[in-house]
Amino acid sequence: MRRTTIAVTAISAGAAWLIWDGIRVFWTDAANSNCSTPADIAGDAMFAIGGLAVAAAMIGLATCLSGVPRWFAIVAAVAAATMGLANGVEHCAYEPFWLLYVFGAIGMVLSTAALGLGLVVTGAMGRWRGLLLVGAALGMMLGSDRGGAAAFGAAWVVFGLTVLLDRQALHTPAHARRVP
Repeated sequence: MRRTTIAVTAISAGAAWLIWDGIRVFWTDAANSNCSTPADIAGDAMFAIGGLAVAAAMIGLATCLSGVPRWFAIVAAVAAATMGLANGVEHCAYEPFWLLYVFGAIGMVLSTAALGLGLVVTGAMGRWRGLLLVGAALGMMLGSDRGGAAAFGAAWVVFGLTVLLDRQALHTPAHARRVP
């Protein structure tokens, strides 16, 4: 059940980011939203959904990890939720929330990259899944409005699909377990 929940939230997060990028590219410039059109509102709502879905996936991952990777997942969850919610509030209600958005975005990208590196080093969940998270973070570093959101979303979709299809995805390899 836990594996399915993590997989579904990861796929949902990825889909939300891909949809947001589609809104940005094909409908309007969602990165410069001012909540004056339906496209602006849809873009900000999808951005918030993407941030909250990443937060949910990270909380799910935190329940499966231990040590430093767990803390990276928790920090990424808080940062993703902050970024997702602050973006819409900043665009639609109160401009000074841009600072919360910036700190959330930086925190999400850095902690996602750190979590990915932690998974690569420990081998928990498979090293290549760690590389997917590092790739997601690198994609977002390109800029969410320059194709980074699409790369981030695609990485999360692939991550979720691999967790869903691999029954051993949440089992820590023997060489990565702590010895009491």
